[in-house]
Amino acid sequence: MSPLTQFSAPAFLTDFTPKNAKRWSTEYVSPQITAQAERQEISQFYNELMSSWTETPTPASITWVAFPNNIAISEGSDRARWRRADLRGVQDEYCEWTVQRNEKNEIVRVVFTAEGPEYWDRLAEMQPDTVLELYRKHNPGFDIKKEDLFPNGTYTRYNKWNDSSVPGCIMHLAHRNNTLGAQFKLAADSTVLRIDAAGRPIRDADRLIRCSRLGGPDRNSDPHIGIKINDLAHLGTLITVADPVGLYLHSFDGNTFRAPDGANVNDFWTWTRGTPACEGREAYWLRAVFEVPDEKGYVVGDIEDQNGNRIQWGSQLADHIQVRVTGQIIRPGLHTAEAQHCLTDPMVMSMPEAKAMAASVKIGDGSLEKDEEGEVCDRVHGIEDPGFCCY
Repeated sequence: MSPLTQFSAPAFLTDFTPKNAKRWSTEYVSPQITAQAERQEISQFYNELMSSWTETPTPASITWVAFPNNIAISEGSDRARWRRADLRGVQDEYCEWTVQRNEKNEIVRVVFTAEGPEYWDRLAEMQPDTVLELYRKHNPGFDIKKEDLFPNGTYTRYNKWNDSSVPGCIMHLAHRNNTLGAQFKLAADSTVLRIDAAGRPIRDADRLIRCSRLGGPDRNSDPHIGIKINDLAHLGTLITVADPVGLYLHSFDGNTFRAPDGANVNDFWTWTRGTPACEGREAYWLRAVFEVPDEKGYVVGDIEDQNGNRIQWGSQLADHIQVRVTGQIIRPGLHTAEAQHCLTDPMVMSMPEAKAMAASVKIGDGSLEKDEEGEVCDRVHGIEDPGFCCY
């Protein structure tokens, strides 16, 4: 049997009591992973806790830029994309942040999080007082009350202290695409090998995400995660999300920024929630704060990038943050599954679905176009409809 006896809390956090930590594993994580692994089309994704394999797994870390690529594509200048990306509603790369300003409207503090909301749902259900304590600990200076977090006695992810209503205050991810459930499904879906209508393997990120409907094709995260996992699947491996499951802030590189006094800008970055690296194990960070110490006599807004732009938006820092998910593989070369056609291929669609798609096609209406081989493809790239194409 697997040496894993229980799924850990994200980042090996110790917020749960031992009893509730067990419930997190048995009532949430394990059922979620099993539900994905037992889907009919999935054969190379597994639940480590339920596995009979005893091999030592090989970790596979996947990283991407925290800045929302949808905004980078849609805006024509750096200033425009930085300004828009500071809105919580567009921060869809599994990293969100909030900005605190002084009376001069200068940035004094930026807080980043990659913490999945499902953890907080379960913590609130089992230990509501712990939730209030953590909100207050990680958001100093705000008058956070229990009734704000638990209106009508039930925790809400989108409470006033976590929904951008109060600048400078944030606890966990809130964008509806930034969830642990989405992470599990994306990981499982990405293990499916795909072929086009001519039977040729689909091995590039853009075609794969449309073919398998893996998420938003214009995000930094989904296409990159999808192709990296799919490449591992082509090696004939079994794949899963590594314990502790979660989304993590991987790194910050402040070397392109200049402080007024020449100080190392990386020193202003502080990890505030998670577990540091130790004994050959990588760090698991969920939260970080960027802030200049008071004794410096200047604020975040006085720091400039290499082009002389002062930091006016937190998103300027997000350009230099890497987010991570860590998977793991076992038994390479032993589990290659039969490749499947695209989900939009009439061969794998029911007759009603195929007829409905055919009836909806209107060439030249601006929403649909033909690909290089003349097939009609949905090119909608929005967050609401991630788009797909049958190649």
